[in-house]
Amino acid sequence: QVDQLFVLVIDASASMNSIDGSDSMNRMEKVRKALLMPSVGDAFFPEGANNRVVIFTFTDGQPRPLGGQLKMLETPEAYRKLIRSSLRPSSGYTHLYDAVRFGTIDLLKDKKVREWLELREAAPTIVVLTDGFNNEKPGDVCGDNAPRLQRLLEDIYAARFDEGIDIRVRPSVYTVGLG
Repeated sequence: QVDQLFVLVIDASASMNSIDGSDSMNRMEKVRKALLMPSVGDAFFPEGANNRVVIFTFTDGQPRPLGGQLKMLETPEAYRKLIRSSLRPSSGYTHLYDAVRFGTIDLLKDKKVREWLELREAAPTIVVLTDGFNNEKPGDVCGDNAPRLQRLLEDIYAARFDEGIDIRVRPSVYTVGLG
């Protein structure tokens, strides 16, 4: 069994305050409820694994570590406590592509994260949760995002397949759309 680093990159933009349907929960409350499900915690921390979970939220600018500082969570209890105490919606735009780039490239260069990945020969898995598309300024439309998306995809490809990239630390990216 290969140990994993799960990197949760969660949209905290203004639209995560939106309420869909009749249950009166906003989108972030639904994300919190889903992340606190026992099966989700069990998936991140299965019996016999030495996994870690890192959680960031994003709006505009660089994603911010949940709770204010980078924590490599080691237990389901620490994971649940951080989600309960700190996961809230914020405001601002959805700089989705910058957040994905951060999770798949920049974060994996962090000394503490890199050392753990190399020591454990662990695989980084990035999970992005968002309700929107990349909007960096008012009026952004899909056409504005085509070149931005192309650059992001090229950067992710390079992070996975360029020469010199250690096969053990190639990031995998999964996205979850909300709303």
